[in-house]
Amino acid sequence: MTLSPNQELAQPPVAGGADVLAAAPPQLFADLVHLAAVACGAPHALLALAGPGALAVQARQGRAAAMPELDKFCRAVLRAVPAAVGFNEVATSLSHTHFCAAVALRGPAGDVLGVLGVGAPSPVALPDDQREALACLARRATDFVAQGLAQQALADQQQQLAAAFRVAGAAEPGQRPELYVKQDTRLLRVLPADVTHLEALGDYVNLYTVRERFTVYGTMKDMEARLPTADFARIHRKYIIRLDRLLSFEGDTVLIDAGPGAPASRPATAVPVGNSYRAALLARLHVL
Repeated sequence: MTLSPNQELAQPPVAGGADVLAAAPPQLFADLVHLAAVACGAPHALLALAGPGALAVQARQGRAAAMPELDKFCRAVLRAVPAAVGFNEVATSLSHTHFCAAVALRGPAGDVLGVLGVGAPSPVALPDDQREALACLARRATDFVAQGLAQQALADQQQQLAAAFRVAGAAEPGQRPELYVKQDTRLLRVLPADVTHLEALGDYVNLYTVRERFTVYGTMKDMEARLPTADFARIHRKYIIRLDRLLSFEGDTVLIDAGPGAPASRPATAVPVGNSYRAALLARLHVL
């Protein structure tokens, strides 16, 4: 297709994905401009990004005095996009004094990001293989944007997963889910899933598991900070329970099941519920 450098068409296109391309290393723009000039045998080349009512040139090659015609032509190409210029279609202008050719840079969704153009001070013919080379370089810019958008999407997913784990009380990166209790000179591993409930005992805390009881030095506040918040609930100033061990809730008492692995003779444990903790506990239960 042929465009006049002074052609005025539709509103300047909105540059979707432009942030990714604008953040590209300057060397990427310099390389694309250099390769475009070499591939097309043109002494002048430029790459510019589209913006609201503006054309931001990122890289140029050639004498500055010879750039105005190419600059005007690239602006005309952007005004003609998207209706007039296809994804790989190279626009050309052949006048008595100048030659220009340009191709739109597009995002993966087809949105216009900018333009890559070449020019010469005298009319020259641009054969099909050189036109295709120019279009190919434009596609490399599209590939860069697609990769950047994919990386952004992956980063967003990772952030969402991290937020979900934090809400669920999962361990932060670098932390382990196990608990270690000190018994005399030993550290014994205890899985949070094996804990049924905790009971305050002065300056100590009794930690009950499906198989045994440990007495450790500390406060209930310390225990709350160390336990996964999604699995445990403070229900009394003296008690913390594991929610999936709760068998029943009646009046001001809950029954705690020891769960699989506990001795068959061990009955469910009755634990009191403090008045100030009752509403918060009910809010965490899926009551039908």
